[in-house]
Amino acid sequence: MDDTQFLRLSENWALAYDKNQCIVQHYMRPKWRSIAFVGSNKGVLMRVLTEKGAKVAPEARAALDTLP
Repeated sequence: MDDTQFLRLSENWALAYDKNQCIVQHYMRPKWRSIAFVGSNKGVLMRVLTEKGAKVAPEARAALDTLP
């Protein structure tokens, strides 16, 4: 898969994307692992982050709020 990380949510959580979807990533030694794939809207992405227990720093939350 050819994805690009674009937003670090916290020390061990990040968002990446590819041409089809947003990808929730979790750092599990020794690498980042893609654990959820969201191809719909921001509401679904936010629900998935909550369900996966993602830690989101305040700065990252502000960046998420600006996403369409």
